[in-house]
Amino acid sequence: MLQKLITISLPLILLTASITATATNTINPGQQPATVSDKLQAKVYTLNPSKPTQIYNAINRAKAGDYIILQKGTYKLPKTIEISEKENLTIIGEDGTKILLDDLNSAVFWVSNSQNINFINISARHRTPPDINKVCTGAVITLVDSQNINIKDSELDGSGVIGVTIIRSSNILIANSFIHHNTEAGLEIIEDMANTVNNIIVSNSRLVNNPQIIKTNLSSTAIAQKVKFLNNTCQATNPSAQKFPGCG
Repeated sequence: MLQKLITISLPLILLTASITATATNTINPGQQPATVSDKLQAKVYTLNPSKPTQIYNAINRAKAGDYIILQKGTYKLPKTIEISEKENLTIIGEDGTKILLDDLNSAVFWVSNSQNINFINISARHRTPPDINKVCTGAVITLVDSQNINIKDSELDGSGVIGVTIIRSSNILIANSFIHHNTEAGLEIIEDMANTVNNIIVSNSRLVNNPQIIKTNLSSTAIAQKVKFLNNTCQATNPSAQKFPGCG
């Protein structure tokens, strides 16, 4: 499946990096692609689940245009994967890759003040609480003050309160993904008076077994203007949850 997802080879990267890989740079509507300079200097970081915490170092070191490839296996992590003030970064999981966060109170991925970030073929969740008295309060992916984010061919599942939380962010594409068994909602959208949430597209995805599709502080009219659902399968466990066109 990974080779089907990855359609653009990177000969320039292979000349400048010690790790061989093939990757894709998916562009959102309105997103600016990586510059020629970015592509010439890009690196590919290939990570192995035997050393899962290397992902923190790879993201900290990553520059514009770089790729992080997660090889097949389970990455058991102690803390949030933070992506802060990054541009043109792509994270790709091989088939059979799973990210499991031990911290139940934090997001698996926290993206802030970043743009042009791609998540491709990522499966992420929190670990199952050890007893019924402990609950998970963290989202799977949280986006804050960020633009042009792609989440494609990914699975964001339970032991997370929200699949994707979007805070003051715009140009978000969620495509061909499976968001399920989250304890509050598949998506959460939070906006302040600055009117900073715009152009959220959810397409060809499944949002099922979540109490509601969207948890938000926006009105129904605002949601209709800012969020577009296209050809999705949606099923909320709360029968009174709001329904949306394109999310049947």
